[in-house]
Amino acid sequence: LVCVAAEREATLEKLRALGAVHLALGEAAGTAVAAAKGEIDAAEKAVRLVRKAEESYLRSLGPKASRESIEKRPCSVAEVLALEADRDALVSEKERLEREIKVYAPYGDFDPALAKKLLDRGIDLKDELPAKLPEMRLSRMQEKLKRVENRIAVDTAKIARSDEQAILGRYPALRERMEFEQAKELMSAKGAVAVVSGWVPETKVSGIRDQGSEQ
Repeated sequence: LVCVAAEREATLEKLRALGAVHLALGEAAGTAVAAAKGEIDAAEKAVRLVRKAEESYLRSLGPKASRESIEKRPCSVAEVLALEADRDALVSEKERLEREIKVYAPYGDFDPALAKKLLDRGIDLKDELPAKLPEMRLSRMQEKLKRVENRIAVDTAKIARSDEQAILGRYPALRERMEFEQAKELMSAKGAVAVVSGWVPETKVSGIRDQGSEQ
């Protein structure tokens, strides 16, 4: 397919409207193509996250809960990914707190500040205290762990309630945009004209020729 170089984009728009031309797009890998592909990948990831979160959220609601009972809310791909990033950070904090609680639980709910004062006075508490004092007492660690677990549950619920169907509804538009950017990149200019290769069903060839002769 050959067109005037200055009319590359307009030509591609017309070809897209005809819907009969299949361009050879495999070699395109420019910035615009990467950006469009990145949007598709992000949308696909968001949908996977929503569906995974639904399973956890339904378990928290009890055996009678079903996907149909989840009240969905509008949510962008960026929001879903941001919630997941926040949840990942919270899960890391949860695991850290659990490790600390396991280490200090055998020593009971002692006050680290008071313990430090006693040690500074030279009182020998080696058998009663850990080698390294914690930043807070055990009861506060446990309270903090509960708050973190609650925040994880809130993020999970928000992700689970995100409307993945609305995200899926954007796929055709996203894929079309990527294909358009690929075609534009591959439609290389050669002087005053631009060329792109592809294929057309034999039954559509005459129609494409008629369109070309009208331009």
